[in-house]
Amino acid sequence: MDIILSGLGQSYYEQIKRQLAAQILSGDLPGGMKLPSIRALAAQLSVSVITTQRAYNELEHAGYIQSVPGKGCYVAENAKDKLHKMLMEASKEKLSEAVETCRNAGLDDHDIQKLFNEILEEADHES
Repeated sequence: MDIILSGLGQSYYEQIKRQLAAQILSGDLPGGMKLPSIRALAAQLSVSVITTQRAYNELEHAGYIQSVPGKGCYVAENAKDKLHKMLMEASKEKLSEAVETCRNAGLDDHDIQKLFNEILEEADHES
């Protein structure tokens, strides 16, 4: 599990939360995997225990990790599916907003599809 914190932009707990979620979604942290203790992760990242605890609490509240008293925190078995569903819903919302903006600007569906395909091709070349 790799977490890299940046002093710019997001708070540390948010960076930890997002990076753990990304690793769960990618399968790097599979369901059932034991996570480092809150104290161990805090020491590893040189942040306060409160920071890592907040990240873990938010991930647990969202259902992505489970805390087992006396044993530690584990990636929830269905966490990857939950994260994928949330990502799909958020992406659909953003794309719907973009389509509405394009239509309000006078573009037709053909133009919007052409733009979308160009963006996908550019993203493929950057990967």
